[in-house]
Amino acid sequence: MIILGVDTETTGLDFENDRITELGWCLWDTERKYPLVMQNDLIKDHGMQISPAITELTGITNEMTEAYGITLLTSLRVMHHYSYHADIMVAHNAKFDRGMIEAAMKRLDLEISPKPWVCTNTDIPYPKHIQTRKLTHLCGEHGFLNPFPHRALTDVLSMLQMTSGYDWKEILEVCKSPLIVLEAQCQKPWQDDAPDGKKDTDRAKALGFWFDFGTKKWMKNLRSCHADTFREQLKEANLKALVVG
Repeated sequence: MIILGVDTETTGLDFENDRITELGWCLWDTERKYPLVMQNDLIKDHGMQISPAITELTGITNEMTEAYGITLLTSLRVMHHYSYHADIMVAHNAKFDRGMIEAAMKRLDLEISPKPWVCTNTDIPYPKHIQTRKLTHLCGEHGFLNPFPHRALTDVLSMLQMTSGYDWKEILEVCKSPLIVLEAQCQKPWQDDAPDGKKDTDRAKALGFWFDFGTKKWMKNLRSCHADTFREQLKEANLKALVVG
């Protein structure tokens, strides 16, 4: 099977108002467990300032994108061309990366690839003892380190290396299971008396929940075939969650 692994770095989390600052992708052969074609582009002229907080996370600066970047239109056209060589698209947080890419393609009047997406956050049959879903920590759980976390191409290659130990037929079977949307029941950090690192929000993050800036809630997507296992993980973490979708 040929897959296209994708990752974006962005100015923020809003599909409509934030912009892509880096796009990385790799066309990967799952049988050989080997990259075929790969590319990483800093994006210039994205029309927004990269905040100090984003630079601290990614290392990407406004000066870097303007000095070494290419236009998003050029970058997306190349990735789109290679997407037709792939059976599926893959991202670690597919809802986010797909949303950012497709919002950008709509703004640029580009055709959106009809290929299905797999999310390595929700669709990989990780062993029960691996509770984290943060890519950096998952790499460690699988015996290697990502040398440059939060840079697009190294995140993609780390994701693909991590998944190379799993059966892609089994992964695609997992994808047939309905997706459940969970909302963690968290106290606000400033109202939580627990010490830092053990607050409700800390435990939610450790279980793969993310903060939705629109709803101001901690959310997680989960395949229904993993629900029983995750219910036990919630119990062990002394955390509650509601099914909201």
